[in-house]
Amino acid sequence: MFDGIKANMVGAFSGERVPASANTFVGFRASAVDLGALQTLFERGLVAFDTNLVRERWNDDVFVWIANVIRTWVQRCKSMHFDLTEEGIRIRLETQDDLGYYNYEFDVFPGRKG
Repeated sequence: MFDGIKANMVGAFSGERVPASANTFVGFRASAVDLGALQTLFERGLVAFDTNLVRERWNDDVFVWIANVIRTWVQRCKSMHFDLTEEGIRIRLETQDDLGYYNYEFDVFPGRKG
């Protein structure tokens, strides 16, 4: 249903504009986000960081990197929230598909080797 609506919207703009849409083709489905895989990916990317360095570089590049990874790997992500904690980063996601809404939450621990 979503893809049909999107196709109709793109056709309605007739080349003037291209509407942005949610990721519906690659990565984890909205109803089946693999939190362990995302956590591992983020922790591998931040293995050389401690929480102080994450805070220092949060606005420069860490925030954008995390958001881009989620946009790439999580289909139909409606919202994402990041909270810096004493131990690392808490990530909360809300996704939606034709069957409903899904809420996910997990923590990322910079500097964790594993």
